[in-house]
Amino acid sequence: MKIRVMNSTDVEQVCNIENQCFTKPWSEDSFLHAILREDTQYVVGEVEGKIIGYCGIWCSFEDGDLCNMAVDPEYRGHGYAEGLLQYSLEQCRAKGVHHIMLEVRQSNAAAIGLYTKIGFQTIGKRKGYYSQPKEDAVLMELA
Repeated sequence: MKIRVMNSTDVEQVCNIENQCFTKPWSEDSFLHAILREDTQYVVGEVEGKIIGYCGIWCSFEDGDLCNMAVDPEYRGHGYAEGLLQYSLEQCRAKGVHHIMLEVRQSNAAAIGLYTKIGFQTIGKRKGYYSQPKEDAVLMELA
């Protein structure tokens, strides 16, 4: 997998993945605005020229917030999500970010397993954080 910075020509493919993976997907405009900000780190993973996943972290001084991450369902189970996340975390560390937070649906065992493997720890829950369907979020951090 080749990992690189997301650009505006990637947004359509990223949104296709987003729409497959989330019940309340981000719009193309949301991604376009996010990747143009100086305080974000958005990357895509490509296999044979096709975008198969992405990861987005918003950074503020030494703190980061993992906002978006998904891998095309056809490409899951091959370590691509871990590669995208590890790369993104390395880029954030290089910018001086040392603390990352995230929310994840409590039913998303695969994502929670990945985050735990990387070193994230559960620090709490956000009641009713998600809608469609309504669900609590597990709050995790990596220090």
